[in-house]
Amino acid sequence: MPRLKIDTSLFRPIEIEIDGKVYESKRLTRNIFQEIEQLQKEIETGSVEAGYKLLELLLGDECMAVVSELDISLVNKITAFIMENASKIGQEEKNESKPGDKDSQ
Repeated sequence: MPRLKIDTSLFRPIEIEIDGKVYESKRLTRNIFQEIEQLQKEIETGSVEAGYKLLELLLGDECMAVVSELDISLVNKITAFIMENASKIGQEEKNESKPGDKDSQ
């Protein structure tokens, strides 16, 4: 019978370096995406504060002081980078050949 085994401990965060300090993204779970959607609606209505809250949501509480000092254009750039790359995580492994695969011979 076919089986798919998922190991959630293999989560690889996206790393963001700000002024020499590296921050790691949080897991993007269903609950996080619900919060993201709400914040994106607020951003669409012109809320700049929601942009900062969104980045803090993605990176966690430890980055709050640093994020609050960033220009909104940098906040948007970092947020876009995380969101774009979050959907790509795991695709690299799926597309890589493993020893013994037909394509690797």
